[in-house]
Amino acid sequence: MNGEGVRKQSPGRYRLELAVFLAVAAFTYLSMARILRDVNPWARMAPVFAVVEHGVLNIDPYVANTIDWARHGGHYYSNKAPGPMILALPVYFAQHVAQRALGVPDDAPLARDVALYASNAVATIAPTLLALALMWRVLVEKLDLSPALGFLLVGTWAFASLSLPYTIVFMGHQTAGAFLAVAVCGLLLGEDRAGGARPVHLAAAGAAAGFAAISDWLSAALVAVWTAYLAWRNPRGLLPWLAGAAGPVVVALAYNAACFGSPFTTGYDLALLNPEFVPIARWEAPSLARLADITVNPWRGLFYATPVFIMIFVGLERLREEARRHPAILAAAAGVVLYFTLLAAYPSAFGGACLGPRYFTAALPLCILLMAPAARILPRLLVALSALSAVMMLSATLVDPLPDQSIQDPFRDHIFPNLASADPVPMRNVFSGLLGVSRLVAFGAYLGLWGACAVWLWLRLRERASAAQAELPREASP
Repeated sequence: MNGEGVRKQSPGRYRLELAVFLAVAAFTYLSMARILRDVNPWARMAPVFAVVEHGVLNIDPYVANTIDWARHGGHYYSNKAPGPMILALPVYFAQHVAQRALGVPDDAPLARDVALYASNAVATIAPTLLALALMWRVLVEKLDLSPALGFLLVGTWAFASLSLPYTIVFMGHQTAGAFLAVAVCGLLLGEDRAGGARPVHLAAAGAAAGFAAISDWLSAALVAVWTAYLAWRNPRGLLPWLAGAAGPVVVALAYNAACFGSPFTTGYDLALLNPEFVPIARWEAPSLARLADITVNPWRGLFYATPVFIMIFVGLERLREEARRHPAILAAAAGVVLYFTLLAAYPSAFGGACLGPRYFTAALPLCILLMAPAARILPRLLVALSALSAVMMLSATLVDPLPDQSIQDPFRDHIFPNLASADPVPMRNVFSGLLGVSRLVAFGAYLGLWGACAVWLWLRLRERASAAQAELPREASP
């Protein structure tokens, strides 16, 4: 399936296959939800409730529900980057109007849960589905993977990475990762052989990059990497890229000024931040112990929770060779290394109550690009590790992707025991909710759905590959 005849086929011929894959991903994301009880999602929803219900940006009426706040001018504000909140505002406004008409109190528990679900669907799930479609095109068109290997890698991102739980839990990191992927893919898909691109494409990609930066402040470092890539490949493209990014950035600067008194002051300013977080919010020199915590240790390690990402080292090992043919791999590698370095220098890199290093979620699309060499060289190993990672991510998403930080091994001590138990958990899924089946049966149902999709894609793509190979001699003849 890696022959030139397959690779040179237009991705446009695979609309049905891509549509089926995205439908399965959409069903998976939309069929799971979490009740609104955690301090982090509350910090993102509280400003939405405040603006729509009270016409203010401060979260004074809701601060009892979250510890993720900053205080300025005698008022409490969310300390989170505003991107996801901005996207959620029109969604909740429509819900608020409907609730008024129906006589449903805004603060009814079910109404709050619906608001969280709908906001997350628009701010996280929708951009993630777009990013998956664009990433598949980039892998096939720009990195020369076969359609099957392209689906393997985007499937890894969708179902076998931290993207799965954090697409469902409204925390902003996947919003940033999705918009970053849209920006990178837009840049690469518009790029010609000389590195140039149409200004309108670059402006749209820049807008997505700007929105990534204001959805998770740390992801601005990844945007900077791709801005440097653009400056290297197409200096003339910087102006439309930066012009596109300016819109979201200006909105965020206005938000900061309104809440914290200065456009360049965020909710993480140590003078404003909840004092509980100040000791772990100061940047330090990178620490090897911290790097181990977010990579290999069971506590919050990326490679422990999702072993498939060990395959990024294949891309790093072959970086020089790959960069000659695909310069974008170099930028992806730079972003991944930079993000690991930054998190190793941040005392709260573990992310508190979470699964894996949740801050790293925004960099996952770059890992997918970096794993393209592994897909070519070791496809069977990649399939095996992706399947194992999918089992672990699905288990966590059905039980609790936000385990307490005191749990040293979330899978052994919390997730796997509760997957088979009947004890209540904060996560909801359509199989258990509508059919009344256990979490273990729901686990099997999701795996069955994913497996059926994978088998259908494999058979369909194998048939297409055989047909394409058969057509090659006729195409080459006079």
